[in-house]
Amino acid sequence: WGFGFRTRFGEPAQVAKLIDWFQSTADEKYRVTLMGGVPTTWRTLGRDSKKEDAWASVYRSFDIISPWAVGRMQDIDSVDRFRESKN
Repeated sequence: WGFGFRTRFGEPAQVAKLIDWFQSTADEKYRVTLMGGVPTTWRTLGRDSKKEDAWASVYRSFDIISPWAVGRMQDIDSVDRFRESKN
């Protein structure tokens, strides 16, 4: 969990290789549906995401995306602002 956050380790090529292993390369008994816990702004490579374009492909290679949105919204107005910002 946590690949692509500005404060976490990992390069896109390393993470892509790991994802590929779990989805395709591993022995069939080790293959999984892979959920990625990604930065809130994963779609735009925004604020909490690393900025290299290669991360966009990495994020989209997960089978399930779970953006980290804890603390991003406190009330209905902040939910609306978040939605409108197209993060």
